[in-house]
Amino acid sequence: PALQLTLIDINQSAIDAALKRFAGYAAKAVAKGKMTETQAAAVQQGVQGSTDYDALKDCDLVIEAATENLALKRRIFAQVEARVGLDAVITS
Repeated sequence: PALQLTLIDINQSAIDAALKRFAGYAAKAVAKGKMTETQAAAVQQGVQGSTDYDALKDCDLVIEAATENLALKRRIFAQVEARVGLDAVITS
């Protein structure tokens, strides 16, 4: 199965900026001959963003990367743990 990457943020504009940056990386890889247009399109199809933690319900691996604020990280981990399966790996 193809790899699916889901970005979660409370701010849609942050998600949009990240997706735009990701598309830029793919375009740069194509320009340098490291990827074909088809490969870049396939990779970009595997990336989505959401402001809803429910988008993580089928994730096998979650990497938390919020600012270094312990209270915030605890809230994020609680949101994630409430939605992913027992066998999901959660890391920071």
